[in-house]
Amino acid sequence: MSSCTADSDNDGSNAPTTDAPIAGSCDDELADALVEWGRAGFNGAVVVEGPGSSCRLGVGRTAGDAGSPITTDTIFGIGSVSKAVVATAVLRLDAAGVLSITDPAGDYVAGLTGPVADASIESLLLHTSGLVGSHGEDHVALGRDEAVAAISSLDVDEASRSRFVYSNAGYTLLALVLEGATGVEYRKFLLDEVLPEGAGFWDGEPAAKGQRALGIRGGEPTGFDGDFAGPHWALQGNGDVAMSAGMLADWTRDVFTGALLPPAEMERMLEPAVDDDGQGITMGWGRLDDEVLGEVAVGAAGGGGEVGHEVVTVWLPDSQRVVVVATNTDAITAEAFLQTIGPALIAGDPIPRPNDPVEIDDSELDAATGTYVLPSGDGFEVMRSDGGLVVTPTGGAALEALLPPNASAAEVAEHEAAVVTLLAGETSAGREELAILEDDYGALRDAHVLGTTDGGELRTYVELTFADDRHLTGWYALDDAGGIQGVDLGGLPEVRLTPTVDGFRVDGQRPGGQAVTVMFDDDAMVVRGPQGTVVAERD
Repeated sequence: MSSCTADSDNDGSNAPTTDAPIAGSCDDELADALVEWGRAGFNGAVVVEGPGSSCRLGVGRTAGDAGSPITTDTIFGIGSVSKAVVATAVLRLDAAGVLSITDPAGDYVAGLTGPVADASIESLLLHTSGLVGSHGEDHVALGRDEAVAAISSLDVDEASRSRFVYSNAGYTLLALVLEGATGVEYRKFLLDEVLPEGAGFWDGEPAAKGQRALGIRGGEPTGFDGDFAGPHWALQGNGDVAMSAGMLADWTRDVFTGALLPPAEMERMLEPAVDDDGQGITMGWGRLDDEVLGEVAVGAAGGGGEVGHEVVTVWLPDSQRVVVVATNTDAITAEAFLQTIGPALIAGDPIPRPNDPVEIDDSELDAATGTYVLPSGDGFEVMRSDGGLVVTPTGGAALEALLPPNASAAEVAEHEAAVVTLLAGETSAGREELAILEDDYGALRDAHVLGTTDGGELRTYVELTFADDRHLTGWYALDDAGGIQGVDLGGLPEVRLTPTVDGFRVDGQRPGGQAVTVMFDDDAMVVRGPQGTVVAERD
């Protein structure tokens, strides 16, 4: 693939010099683009490899803005990609004649009762058993016998047999089948027979080997750091495995090139056996047609749970390439990132940059309009405008979220103090300004600082209250001597949002500053910038 270096042993010396944490090796153009995505909120690892080419790069840090730089050796909980691991283990046993996927699960799990005992192993692999309901909650202790009892009590919907109905409980049952068929403890069997060197589990032992990425949601640590003592049967088989992006790429290649499965079993991983709203479902994987990424692909995705990780791995059978993305924040998730950059990445074209403008449907713009309120009571008024959106902040917290200054906190505080001094009439420039205001609006009774933005110079917004209770809002820009460089009392600014490949870009930001981006999701407006993330709920 032309966009990645062919030197898989590269020490990273070709990576660009940047203030964003970056570790690994990629073609300079691709690495530069990934760093730009890092500044826009991407935090994770990317692997793209095929015959004669290798790109392995980490962007960001293991704990959001803190921790060590992420590399492709950093450990992530791979969530539901664990199901692909379990499916591989089951098919290895099928190939060895230890079990047959046509057998009922009850043949291998002592104590399993109820209708699920008659479900075939194949139907569990394909989520077509009709099994409905949950057998346990993530990170709530559940022993083996309790898991068997809980799964035994679940309903099997006869109308859903042979139809795709996603089931975590079904894959935990497959983990129990593995134990029953082999007489070997589930985790030990995976480590001995299926998982790559260094892989393991997120919670409990044997743990994956290496430094861990810690999940961040809404700017805060999730707190699920792998110290849950268990027992772990709520997650066993359906979401418990941990490994690095590099390990996952190597393992995915092994699955689809014959290192782990003989040809007949490998074909079961590649060929769809059931349809889910147009997506072909294979054993442990989903098959994507070439309209999604530009080539036919088989992929698995996991995450979105309490740990705070998102992982996706994709195999491209035509070009024999693997793509893995892993993230540990919700700013830009792995699956969304792959959907955005994947087609260009796989085609060998320059990948889109986060601030590249795009056209979006009018319906998406209409859906975003409205009033959004921050916990402080400030908020945003969002309206349509010329193929994009216009946002008017209502209050200082909303203002500074959209247009944060590039200056230091000390410089901002100094400027705001100077504006307060000006409007108190404590300088000659201030007394002149008060006289002008009094001529136009009457005596000034109060001046309240709202916040400060950067429009080429610092602009401190204030709310002015006059003797007749009239209110005006606007900004003052002062020079180092406290003189007025500029003033505009026309209200809080209208901020234009331009649609991009990653939500919306706030226009009018001073060059050189960290970009501010906006996303609309489930009646929430999420604003991300150098001061962190703020979430406003639709009013």
